[in-house]
Formats: sequence, C-alpha cells, structure tokens
Amino acid sequence: MRRLAATLILSMLSAPLPADTFVVTRGDDPVPNGCLAADCSLREALEAAHATPGADIIRLGAGQHFVTRGDLDAFGQLLIEGAGSGATDIVGSGGPSALRIAAQSQVSLRGVRYAATGGTAISADADHSSTTLEDVDVPVGEVVAGSAGDGGHVELRLRDSTIGAIAGCIAASGLCDFADSSVGGIGAIGEAVDLRVVRSETRSAAIGVIAYGAGEVVIEDSVIRDAARPLEFLQGSAQRVPDVWIRRTRFIGNTGPIRGTRGGLILMNDVEFSGNVVAGDHLSGGDPAVLLATEGAAWRINRALFSGNRGAGDDGAVVRALSGASVVMNQVTFVDNTFHPDAGTGYGHAIGVYSAGSGATVLWILHATLRRASSLPPGTTGSLLTVRGNTANVRLYNSLVDGTCAFGGGGAIFHAQGNIESPAHSCGLAAADNTSDVPALQLHLGPFGDHGGFTRSYEPVVGSVLRDAAHATWCRIAPVDQRAYLRPADGTDCDVGAVEADSVPDLIFADGFGS
Repeated sequence: MRRLAATLILSMLSAPLPADTFVVTRGDDPVPNGCLAADCSLREALEAAHATPGADIIRLGAGQHFVTRGDLDAFGQLLIEGAGSGATDIVGSGGPSALRIAAQSQVSLRGVRYAATGGTAISADADHSSTTLEDVDVPVGEVVAGSAGDGGHVELRLRDSTIGAIAGCIAASGLCDFADSSVGGIGAIGEAVDLRVVRSETRSAAIGVIAYGAGEVVIEDSVIRDAARPLEFLQGSAQRVPDVWIRRTRFIGNTGPIRGTRGGLILMNDVEFSGNVVAGDHLSGGDPAVLLATEGAAWRINRALFSGNRGAGDDGAVVRALSGASVVMNQVTFVDNTFHPDAGTGYGHAIGVYSAGSGATVLWILHATLRRASSLPPGTTGSLLTVRGNTANVRLYNSLVDGTCAFGGGGAIFHAQGNIESPAHSCGLAAADNTSDVPALQLHLGPFGDHGGFTRSYEPVVGSVLRDAAHATWCRIAPVDQRAYLRPADGTDCDVGAVEADSVPDLIFADGFGS
C-alpha cells in the first residue's frame, strides 16, 4: 500500500499542470492593472499568462480588440484563440503593434484577424521559438521567425491562414511548414532550415518561394503566381544539399524566371508553367519567362506543360540553359511560347542553349510535344529551339518538333532518335533514326485540352503519324506519358510525343504519391 501511495503521489507531481485560461472581456488597451474576471484586456491577459507556470490559454470573443500601447509579448506555452478569423479582430493603431514571440516559447494563434499597421506583424525569436498560426488572417505585415544574422532554431507553421506579405524563417536551423494557406511570399533562409509548402498559394509581385541554404525543400499541390522572382535556390556555404521536390504545382502569370545555383537535383513532377510574361528588370535584362538554368542546380522536369509564356533576350524565350547547366525534360508539352512583344526578335522561341565555356551544357528532351506559337510567321528561324556553342550536349528522343531549329557557333543536336519533325528539316536529325519533312496534315494531334492527368495536352487521334512510331529504347526508359498513363497502350510500340493515345492511368501513380 505504501508503495502504491508513493507511486500515485509521484505521478501527480510529475503530471503536467492544467492550462490556466484567461478570458479577454474588454476591447481597448488600458494601462495594465491585472486581468480581472470582468475587466481584462488582451495585454493584461498576456501579462497574467506570463506570470503563471505551465501552459496557458487566452480566449477572445468576437469583435475588435485594439492595441494602442506598442508591441504585444507572448511567453511560454500559450494558445491565443479567437472566434474565427472572420469574427475576431486584433487591430493595431497608434504605433507599432507586432506580436512578439519570446525565446524558448511555443505560441499558437488561432481564429483571429491580426490587422497590424505594417512592417512586421508577428515576430518570433530565433532562440528555439515555435509559432503556429491556424485560421489566422494577417492582411498587412510580415510573419517572420528569427532574424537576419542570428543563429538559433525556429519553427513556423501555417494552417488555413492568409498572410498579406512575406512569411518565413531566418535562422541556423528550423522548419517552415505551410499548408492550405495563402501567402504573399515565402522565404526559408539558413544553413539547415527545412521548407514544406502544401496546398498553398503565393501571390506577391516580388517573390514566390526563396530557399537559401541546405535545408530540405518540398512544394506540393500549390500555385506560385504573379511574382518577379517566383522560385529561387541558393546553396550558401553548405558542402552538400538534399534534392528539392516540387510536385503538382502551377507557375502562373509570373514576370521573371525560376533559377538556382544550389547543387543537387531539383525534381519537378507534374508541373504547369502558363501565362508567364517577363516584365520590368527581367525584360530589360533579357531573361527567359520560365527557367534560367546556370551551373549549379540540375533540373529534372517530368510531366509538364509550358503554355503561353513570353520571354526576352536572344536565345530561349521560355527555357534558357547557359554554360554548365543541366536540364532534362521528360513527357512535356510546349505550345504557343515566344518572345515578349517588346523584346524584339530572337532565336529559340521556346528553348535556347548557349554553351560558351569549357563545361558542357546539358539539355536532354524525351517524349516531348513541341509546337511553335501560332503567331509566328511560317518558317521563322528557331521557332522552337536554338543551340549555340560546340560544347552543348543536346539530345532529343521520341519527340514531335512542330516548328524549326537554329544553330550557331558549332552548336548542334548531339544525338537524336525516334523524333518526327514537321513540316521541314531544320533540326539536322539523322534520317536513319528520325522522320523529317512530315506534312502538318499528317500529325492529327486533336484539340489542346484536358485529356487526363495534371495538365492539358494533345492526344494524337486515329490516323496520326505519331502513333506507334517511337524508338523502343526510349519507350522503356519512359514507361508513362505526361498524364502518368501507361506506355505503350497496346503492349507493342509507343507513340511519339508527350501523350500515349488510347492509354489508361498507371494505378501506381493514382494516389498522387508517385514520382
């Protein structure tokens, strides 16, 4: 009995203390004088929670709660809960009104609209702070965990929230984890800051997603739109970096290209790039509309659509690979891509390779449907692809080239098999392994639209010269098409281009977790 009693006493002593709850009952911000049952402001509730041990809960009812005496400070393990972001407002006025999360604290903000006056709305200390926002609307002001120049470890989580400006982490290590949220822009900056973005959208005119350092990066089921810098990666001082994974994500209406000097692979599966048109500095600087590939990152783009993009510069309006770059694209469709009207004329109205240094520039394209923009005059030089420099390693397999190629400085397509070129033969494809001079009437691609899968595509209809015309070797390397449908459809030869006619979905990829 004594042993049992002692065990019960010890268990009671070691159990976590019950959370203290403080109810905010007034909406103004008086000089703090204690949190009384019928007389407690938000600031007074925060001070009372700081003075008690263990976890605390602060509850705010519907209506407006004004902050007029400067920043609010949150300490310890704390939940601040309102009646919903459409019902409870925390309104900053009369000067700075940031919510500051202290070091070593775990703070959750739920069900409120935090209307700060600008600048930084919610700031978390770099010293092992953890911040979670759930059903939170911050229409003006940044949400930042950590600060420039600090080490430390931070965690920032967004769930079902809307942030009008940038949200991100700046620390030596940590986690930025955003789900089901809308954010102005996202930043993860630090030697080992991991970034996860799921079912979310960025909509800033400045940045989409920027990751600097060697943290893990996963972006899934999201949209990056309207940004001058939609996606950027920088390795920093790290010696090794993990691969980046981007899945089922759309890049829409951006005004500058994605880019990265981070080593390792950037794997993009089931992605769309549509309506991206260079503007501002990117137009005057001659940037492409979608991807500027330089030495560093190795881009692997699978099952993708490039549609209606308008770039600038001389070589590669949409995708440009410079010296030392590595780009491999598999099961992709290019349609109606060209240069911005103010960019003048250029070569490679879709893709450009410029290999001027000693290191080879790698561009491999497998099972692509490449169609020139309908606005170009017939016979436009380089309406799809231009290759300049004799160190370019450009390979093309089982693809439709419905347009023209151009070359300079010793550039050429290094190896090609199983391709169909229409209507002429400007790409220099070997006759033994490819088919050129195919009349447009024999393509029979059918309408551009939804034929299954994540993106729109062309499906060759009955009578198309593309059907069963691909080289068998590259069919085996690419067993599914742009829609993740099985190749070949009938168990024999597969089709040229991004889509396999009469095929069915690969059930391995049906749950969305396939690579």
